[in-house]
Amino acid sequence: MQSLIAAFHAQVDRTPDAIAVTFEGSSLTYGALASRASGIAARLQSLGCGPDSVVGIALERSIDLCAAVLGVLESGAGYLPLDVNYPADRLAFMLEDARVKVVIGQSLLLKDVAPGPRLKPSSGPEHLVYAIYTSGSTGKPKGVAMHQAPLTNLIEWQLRDSKFGHGRTLQFAPLSFDVHFQEMFSTWCAGGTLVMIREELRLEAVKLLELLQKERVQRLFLPFIALQSLCEVATSHGVYPSELVEIVTAGEQLQVTPQVVKFFEALPKCRLFNHYGPSETHVVTSLPLEGAPSSWPRLPSIGKAIDGIECVIVDPEKLTRVANGSEGELLLGGIGVARGYLYRPELTAQKFITWEGKRWYRSGDLSRVGTDGNIEFLGRIDGQVKVRGYRIELGEVEVAVQSADSKIKSVAVTVREDDPGDKRLVAYFVADGDGAALVPIIRAKLESTLPDYMVP
Repeated sequence: MQSLIAAFHAQVDRTPDAIAVTFEGSSLTYGALASRASGIAARLQSLGCGPDSVVGIALERSIDLCAAVLGVLESGAGYLPLDVNYPADRLAFMLEDARVKVVIGQSLLLKDVAPGPRLKPSSGPEHLVYAIYTSGSTGKPKGVAMHQAPLTNLIEWQLRDSKFGHGRTLQFAPLSFDVHFQEMFSTWCAGGTLVMIREELRLEAVKLLELLQKERVQRLFLPFIALQSLCEVATSHGVYPSELVEIVTAGEQLQVTPQVVKFFEALPKCRLFNHYGPSETHVVTSLPLEGAPSSWPRLPSIGKAIDGIECVIVDPEKLTRVANGSEGELLLGGIGVARGYLYRPELTAQKFITWEGKRWYRSGDLSRVGTDGNIEFLGRIDGQVKVRGYRIELGEVEVAVQSADSKIKSVAVTVREDDPGDKRLVAYFVADGDGAALVPIIRAKLESTLPDYMVP
């Protein structure tokens, strides 16, 4: 199995002058991007970075961000996305917890690094590619250690399964959301062009629609809430991105709303895929939506396992298989399972188990197999939720609210969906004295310690 950085360089050798990435009028060819990445890799190796060391990436969206990702992988190390909008305390925790050796910031890229020759591969299938931190039920985030083999399997499957080819893909997901990897490498390994956008554009559906037309984007990866927003704007304006041929949605329950139906009816050549998979496995199942959009189910299933993946539904207490059609916990196995959580052996042992002689990840997702053989997602068996595509442990938010002020006696956090598709975290608390007066105090404390998507 060829490593992903080797697959990228193979594409560089085939099409050195093709455009690999564009951003606001600037672009780099495959050859130029590879040279810039190799310069970063050489610098990282000179600083002692190599297989299984962790390099932080703290960059705004840019062409340099792409070079940094590739440079870290060419050095043999893995990378830790550091969202510059996260509270300082959370970033400090991640840096310490992941034992980060070096952080790539603008100064390192622009002042210390020049293009360089390609380095020899120094990492293998079991070495770290990235660590992504997810919410923790005890109030402590945990870093998912994803290695080469699952991601190589995913990209190889994506290239076989998709009829998309080497077109133009929008880079929508933030680096802290694992879909970014699928966007980047399924594009580069096919010789396509990655279209980068600023963070603010992700949240403005009208401007995003305009950009899709202007940049002739052909493929999108979007969580449902962003897809719904795009469909609403497109249908209300009567403007549809005519170049689109493939949309992949993941991260939360797909809903086939009237706006989604109208959008795909207006773009008959555009296909919709529903992907499923937690950060601990990345994508493990896929459902292509077939036939007339008006015939699609209101709440589509998550489909069937992709190549190299095993999905089994078991009784969550007895860990015994359930009959088809019966509800149970979804176990995920095969080549797609991550190594575990960074430096958290006890938690890793709880969630990554050996069962029937194989290694599995306990997803915590309640599921069943339908009559058509597709897996239906039925919710969670614990306190975990998905909001805007991000996985959130309600317990972590409850701990943060509880610790905001000594007058707070008890807390409950839940998700409300007053408008279809618009999920919001809501916190309820009991306190001594005037609870209303505590609200701004709590909010200020949460905004200083939690990412914005976790603030109720």
